[in-house]
Amino acid sequence: MTLLDSRPDRDGQEQFRLLGAVWEETARQWQDEVARLFEAGHWIPLARQSSDYLEALAAMMDLLETAERETEFLTALFLTAGRPPVRLDGRRMPRARPRPGPGSARRPVRPKKSAGAA
Repeated sequence: MTLLDSRPDRDGQEQFRLLGAVWEETARQWQDEVARLFEAGHWIPLARQSSDYLEALAAMMDLLETAERETEFLTALFLTAGRPPVRLDGRRMPRARPRPGPGSARRPVRPKKSAGAA
């Protein structure tokens, strides 16, 4: 089971490639000062930012896919083994203890008795 059937980074790269092709066609016909200002002020910064974004997104998607594969492997290992989960180094994992939430009652701390007190 995969988290996503498609990868947004690859879809984004394809969409940006198509947008680039449209810009190139437009730039062939639109050749005046306004076009040069648009390209310098909008298109070039957008291309750089989009490229950086898509690279970062690809790295994140790779990391998520790796985590998903490892989680599926470990989950299958734990379920089929019928034993409590173990760490990757082979040690048993500690049991989870419920943590007190905000506003929950806690035991009052009692002062220690000193040796001279009766």
